[in-house]
Amino acid sequence: MAKSPVPLSTSTPVTLARKVIRHNKQDKPVAPSPGHPSHPGASNKRSPLTLKNSADLSMVAVPKGEITFAQYASLAGRTDMGASLRDLVLGAQKQIGSLAGSLQEQQLGMMPEPSRAARDIGSTYWYLALLTKRLGLDLGEILKQNLAYNLDRWGNGVPFVYDMGLPALQSLPGRGRWYFLQYEEADHLYVQVTVKDEFGDDHLVGDRLTDNTVRKDGYRFHDVHHLSHAVYLSWSPTLRSVLHRKRKVHWELDNNEDGARATQAEEHITNLRSREPVLISLRAMYPVRL
Repeated sequence: MAKSPVPLSTSTPVTLARKVIRHNKQDKPVAPSPGHPSHPGASNKRSPLTLKNSADLSMVAVPKGEITFAQYASLAGRTDMGASLRDLVLGAQKQIGSLAGSLQEQQLGMMPEPSRAARDIGSTYWYLALLTKRLGLDLGEILKQNLAYNLDRWGNGVPFVYDMGLPALQSLPGRGRWYFLQYEEADHLYVQVTVKDEFGDDHLVGDRLTDNTVRKDGYRFHDVHHLSHAVYLSWSPTLRSVLHRKRKVHWELDNNEDGARATQAEEHITNLRSREPVLISLRAMYPVRL
């Protein structure tokens, strides 16, 4: 004869048990086993989450005030549930993808939840903290080395400007509106670049360009590379040449850094970058602020 089910009490664990325990064919509640935390004889105190490293999360508290990256990595390591290195890398990639999604929503005129970006950034740090710990690295030391690298490269947070102290007409324009105008003539596509400089004057930037190849790959837009060099590196011998802004006041600069050899070097870099199509479609018709 089948035993009667153990009567269930009305305590909190029992309420949880009724939600999670399967029922038999007679739709009668199945009594939890004696080892189950919702068993009537079990303690009502919930046991902490059991992790791979047996960390007791109930003892982990968020420190008050500021914490170092080393402290964060140490505390984050207490939440390591044994995910593989591959899962940690993919997890960080997923959060960065979510962050990119928020940015895309902003560009489309939507208003993403501000806390969403904060959660994505925090989760990315969590994955990176666990990843560096697994690899035996120190997250704080990694960030210090990266900071030293960027300070050395970017001049202690202040971009290095090659034209500093030079006459305006021998300097790359600090601000302007650039137009990539495409038109068709005799079944050929051409692009002519023009600029309205910081003085409000309009200039043609070099000659009109075609793709110069049988396969149409958008090379006619390649001056965007020279423009990006000027914006991000404060350097473009080619742009100086077509704008007639070489640094004539210093013979060494004019001859060695703004001359034909420097221009050829930049064109070679641009050709390497232009192996992939640089066609930027209708966006090329919109002004670009330097």
